[in-house]
Amino acid sequence: MQQTIDRFVHSLLLEPKFQFKLNYVEILSFTIPKYNHRELYHGIKDDNPDHVIDKIKNEGFRIPSRSGNKDRGRGIYFSSHGRYQYLWLNHIAPIMICDVLENEESVKRYRSEIGPGYEFVVTDPKLIIPKCVVQYEVTEDWKELEEAEETEGPEEVQNESVYTPPGEFGCPVCDPVFTRCDCELLPTFEKD
Repeated sequence: MQQTIDRFVHSLLLEPKFQFKLNYVEILSFTIPKYNHRELYHGIKDDNPDHVIDKIKNEGFRIPSRSGNKDRGRGIYFSSHGRYQYLWLNHIAPIMICDVLENEESVKRYRSEIGPGYEFVVTDPKLIIPKCVVQYEVTEDWKELEEAEETEGPEEVQNESVYTPPGEFGCPVCDPVFTRCDCELLPTFEKD
């Protein structure tokens, strides 16, 4: 399980001034899937995350009645890197680390707006094997951050080199019109 946590921390791509502090880990499964799979991250965005985690542990994932963006459709959203959840939900939201079984029909891959990496939409909850829940915090050198905020402003420091600008997704369809890319990428499970 330590390797799973280490991969998650590495995927945050924290600058040296930031320190990762693990507050809580709950192991949900030691099962290693017999089939091809990919380790992905899902943020729990809810006022009562413990309730959501308990429901997932007891009943498995369910497709929310309202989820996702209009172009990618309904499903359970994951990312290939922890940075996505950290920047959208912050480090207070628990992260569920899961193995997702490879299935080209029920798992779709898209370019991530927060790079590097991908976003995935899973439409069959039976393909998701929750491994653990992680709660963490990120500490930093506050003096450096305060100095940067004074000269650049807090928004610029927080969003520096985080979001892929329109026109720079590497998509021949979306880049020429300078829009966020929501084109599905094939093959879904590309080897890293």
